[in-house]
Amino acid sequence: MTDDEIVARVRAGTREAFSLLIERHESSLFAYARTRVGPEAAEFAQDAFVEAYLSIDRYQEGGDFGAWLRSICRNLIRVHFRSLSRRREASFQEACLDLESPGAPGELPLELLRVCLSKLDEISRSLVEGFYRRSLSLAALARESGRSLTAVGTALHRARYRLRDCLRRGGVP
Repeated sequence: MTDDEIVARVRAGTREAFSLLIERHESSLFAYARTRVGPEAAEFAQDAFVEAYLSIDRYQEGGDFGAWLRSICRNLIRVHFRSLSRRREASFQEACLDLESPGAPGELPLELLRVCLSKLDEISRSLVEGFYRRSLSLAALARESGRSLTAVGTALHRARYRLRDCLRRGGVP
């Protein structure tokens, strides 16, 4: 079923069909929110799904549901940062959101990502998997691996750069 077909079912009154959209988009929406707000990502992703459900009639058929969902999440985050910036706490993050393109992110070739991940050493691959797939914090990764928080942060940073370089060599901008 396409997103548009599921949206049509939700609009027709089959509220349970919305869970299919959640299952399909939750991991990418969470990843999107996590890169912008860190530990509060789950809350913003959940709020975005609620807002999407309540606003489902505003979704334009034939559009990109994932991009629409990310724009809802981005707007929720923007509102949050605006309330913080009134207290002078978050102007930089809000400016970054204002500059962000509302379009869908480029598709990442999963096979190339798998190849690049396989080139990482076991520790780096474990840290990347723990941070991105299992959503563990740096502190949790440090406890799990028996390493210091600084060592885990540095190793994860280096692993991301190695992945980025491998992906670029594979033709991903």
